[in-house]
Amino acid sequence: MSSPLLSQRRLLDAFGRLGDKLRQRGVVGEVHVVGGAVMVLEHAARDGTHDVDCGEVAPHGEVMRASFAVAQELNLPRGWLNQQASIYVPADAPWRQSAIFDHPNLRLYAIAPEALLAMKVQAGRASDVADIRFLLRLLNLQDRSEALELVAGIFPESPLGRRQLDALDDALDAP
Repeated sequence: MSSPLLSQRRLLDAFGRLGDKLRQRGVVGEVHVVGGAVMVLEHAARDGTHDVDCGEVAPHGEVMRASFAVAQELNLPRGWLNQQASIYVPADAPWRQSAIFDHPNLRLYAIAPEALLAMKVQAGRASDVADIRFLLRLLNLQDRSEALELVAGIFPESPLGRRQLDALDDALDAP
């Protein structure tokens, strides 16, 4: 059974509590968010996400311990904040400080939409087609060649296969 969706409001509450817990410990943390959480938090492009995928979390131990406490308080899955997608984040990915979250003890960064689009195209999952479509429109990319140029610039050593091209084409073909 999958976990309930985390809405933008619920994510902001969880991050606020995470910041409060870090303040109690005298720590300033940083969380670099990728994936569906960026789509929910920064772009309001969908209703929710099952978890928060992070590229980097620092200081790792302090932030993760605080996130476990938040999970318990809010009845969230223990892994609501995780680094399962971190190996897919481009090494030189651009990050932007969150436009909608502010806490003195937690700096929240979202991966730039160009890099997020490249990650989602690289993943080539049918479940990412709506996000790919949204990001293509956000970035004003209107055809396959423009999108492929962007993806190749971010992942030059990872050519796209049939599955990834199909996901991109599905996103471009959608109304």
